[in-house]
Amino acid sequence: MQKQHEFDGFSLVMGILSLILAYVVLVNPGVALESLALLTGIFLVLNGIFRFAGRNQMRALGITNTGWLMFTAIIDIVAGVWAIFNPTFGVTLLWIILSVAFLFDAIYALWLTRFFKVMGKGSHWFTMILAVIGIILAILMLLSPAFAALMIVSLLGMYLMVNGVIAILNAF
Repeated sequence: MQKQHEFDGFSLVMGILSLILAYVVLVNPGVALESLALLTGIFLVLNGIFRFAGRNQMRALGITNTGWLMFTAIIDIVAGVWAIFNPTFGVTLLWIILSVAFLFDAIYALWLTRFFKVMGKGSHWFTMILAVIGIILAILMLLSPAFAALMIVSLLGMYLMVNGVIAILNAF
């Protein structure tokens, strides 16, 4: 006997909110980008604080070589505060971080294709083509901040749309 799926009002509300947010992001890309930069700044400040806490925990365990952790904590906090109070820096930081992350992810995917070939996975060529496209897009993002901004906002908008539709479908 199958269990009857009950209506999930929370998923419906979250799905609708996600679709509304997707619309707002796609209609107001500048505001969306500055909001993402602000959130990135807040994240960096919190991350720096947690790194300091981790340093203290490491010292409590007798690990005294925590200079690199301390350095990265300070960098996180300074960059985060700067991003919070200077939206242009925050957007620039977001552009560089996401472009470099996109590039490394695509290079890693390309590197992985050699294992797909050895394992006999049929997705070897498809993955390789997508990885090369990813590398090209990442280089374009690094060379053109406007293209990067368009990519960031578009990907966020699409993610929110897909997430919203899935949440609404799961509600019923």
